[in-house]
Amino acid sequence: MELIKIVGGLLIIVSGTFIGIYASERLKEKVSFFEQYIIFLTRVRTTVSYTSADIKELLTVNTSVPLVRPVLRDTLILLERGISLEEAWRGAVDIHVNDKEDKKLICYFGDNFGRSDVSGELNKLDLHCEFVKQRLDLLREELKTKQRLYRVIGMFCGVLTAVILI
Repeated sequence: MELIKIVGGLLIIVSGTFIGIYASERLKEKVSFFEQYIIFLTRVRTTVSYTSADIKELLTVNTSVPLVRPVLRDTLILLERGISLEEAWRGAVDIHVNDKEDKKLICYFGDNFGRSDVSGELNKLDLHCEFVKQRLDLLREELKTKQRLYRVIGMFCGVLTAVILI
């Protein structure tokens, strides 16, 4: 009977630890998403400045950015259905981005793209890229401070739960 309690307690501790690891990995993935989103914006800026590609072409050409690809794919699907870029982008972002602040920031691209001449678009892309870089810097700081914290809290909760139950 004691052995079952010990094994159960260890399983609870391991489960708590894995929950903490999962939370820290989600934060890491968020940082990676924004890093790749900046790559996407840079590629869009380059494409806009050197070609006269339409929005579907811009999104199709830039699908090689892995974490941004689902947003681009869903936006293209919605565009094919005749939905405007603003609504399609917002719909795709709503599906794939969870944080309210991040949604607002990323939706800026779809809300303002394609409404002015090339120099206006380039200026908007530069401004948007700066906002994204600021958010990325904040997320990197958050990652430094909270990554270890999430893991320790997960393990602590597992230990605490195991102690209470045993």
